[in-house]
Amino acid sequence: MHGDTLSPPSTPVLTVCGATGAGKSSLINALVQAEVQAVGVTPTTSQAKQTQATLASGIPVYLLDTPGLAEAGRHESYLAALFDVLQKTDILLWVIGYDNRALDLDLEILRKIRAVSPHTPLLVLGNAIDRASRNFDPESFDPLGGQSGAEKAVADWLGYLEKTLAAVAPNGLMACAAGEACDDIRHQYNLAAVSARIEELLPESRRLHWQAHEKSLSERQQKGKKLILTACAAAGTVGLVPLPGVDLTLLITDLVALLLSLSKLYGRSFSQDSARALVVAGLSALASPIILHSVGKFVPVLGSLLGAGFAAATTYALGTACQRILEADQPFDLTSFTQAVREISKEYWTKEP
Repeated sequence: MHGDTLSPPSTPVLTVCGATGAGKSSLINALVQAEVQAVGVTPTTSQAKQTQATLASGIPVYLLDTPGLAEAGRHESYLAALFDVLQKTDILLWVIGYDNRALDLDLEILRKIRAVSPHTPLLVLGNAIDRASRNFDPESFDPLGGQSGAEKAVADWLGYLEKTLAAVAPNGLMACAAGEACDDIRHQYNLAAVSARIEELLPESRRLHWQAHEKSLSERQQKGKKLILTACAAAGTVGLVPLPGVDLTLLITDLVALLLSLSKLYGRSFSQDSARALVVAGLSALASPIILHSVGKFVPVLGSLLGAGFAAATTYALGTACQRILEADQPFDLTSFTQAVREISKEYWTKEP
């Protein structure tokens, strides 16, 4: 816990297993919506690879892609590595590619998994059902009630899987298709439902903790935005001070106070010196506008109006940069902070009126 804020929950781990060619890596890419795992005709995963992903509900997870069964080489060494992974696994996803019916090895390993880890949720995914049809249409394809030859073939295969694996897959079977690429939506099927089912299988404590964390974060976001907007309004009046240098000193003082308030809101403790160092670095990132603003002070009225706008924009950029880093729970360093200030300042001046 940071102060009175809710600490982020530990990220759940989903372990993805199955035979070579089942489409494990493609499935991970589709769930993540990014090409994070290599995909190819030959085996592409020789050791477990961990990828961070976000479910449709917004819950972050780690997806652990394991070597295919045929790639394991020595059977016992594969099992030993898998059992080690299971110790930190929240949900096991067992992927079977269409229309594989040679399940003896799958059954043997799944029985051993259930014996070693009987309480770990295990979801079987009948993947790559798009292979059943040359004209696969994910919107109309219905493997449960469809009448086409492809739909009946998939239904028959799913029935076989369900019957064969019933004793070792207590959390059910789902049909899906990942396509060949993360954006291959023409060949992707039922992925949103898979994500929803995964969320249902997460331990209740994880789900409830994350929901409470998200609610707390949302409330802090709103409070943080209010702090920034209030500071922007105050900065506008500071910018109206017609004396060069005086308004900048006042602005720095107000910006330090804003960063300290934001850090307290997010449960991070800043010292006065640290906040001031960030403010100076942020202002340095906007050095050219500062010079223009100071020169403008020598032009009555026009200079003051430019100063008010600059002060508000600067406050918005520094405050928003600070809030984004705090929300991401990232460490503060001057380089990343100044880069964020530049990007947000550019957004501010180029946004639609």
